[in-house]
Amino acid sequence: MTTLSPPTVSTVDNRFSLLDLGDEAAVGVYEASLYRQFAPLLPHNPLIRDLWTWDHTRRRLRTRVPYASQQVALLCDPVSGEILFSMAINLDPMAQWQSGTYGFACPPHEEHACEILVVAGLHRPNLHGLFIIRRFIHGFIFRRLAQHGYAWAYATSADAVRAVYRRAGAQLLAERTLQGHRRTLMRWNVRQP
Repeated sequence: MTTLSPPTVSTVDNRFSLLDLGDEAAVGVYEASLYRQFAPLLPHNPLIRDLWTWDHTRRRLRTRVPYASQQVALLCDPVSGEILFSMAINLDPMAQWQSGTYGFACPPHEEHACEILVVAGLHRPNLHGLFIIRRFIHGFIFRRLAQHGYAWAYATSADAVRAVYRRAGAQLLAERTLQGHRRTLMRWNVRQP
């Protein structure tokens, strides 16, 4: 079970928080949750093998963008602290652009863009997609990004989650095929509810 104890409480919803990136134990719990969710996908989604940093010994996963340039939003169980859903955001894509790994150009500085690095979530019958999209992504994450001056959030998508991103309001911008696997560059206007 993936837990953070105690969960950080926000004013939006007692299940939403930002990961304390200075807390090594909390970061370890988060990285272990990413590993558990993405390691089983490696046979079907081999491009993530080189995209992120895998620590198979400790069973942890992290993006290559330093935490100093990130914000990680968490949706946690309010009682147990278990991480149910998470999204990591690159706040400084000019310094390091994850989507460039797939050949996509970084947006110009004047777009005031950030980059979604990873989206991870547990499949739970009581955790509805509409709640995640409206309350967690748009109401908590995108609202915070807009308040801090960001206008656009970019991300790349594998085909398996492309439709989900579209339902969450993403615009399709470009596609690339690498090693027989398609990747799509998408973006969201974080200032639109």
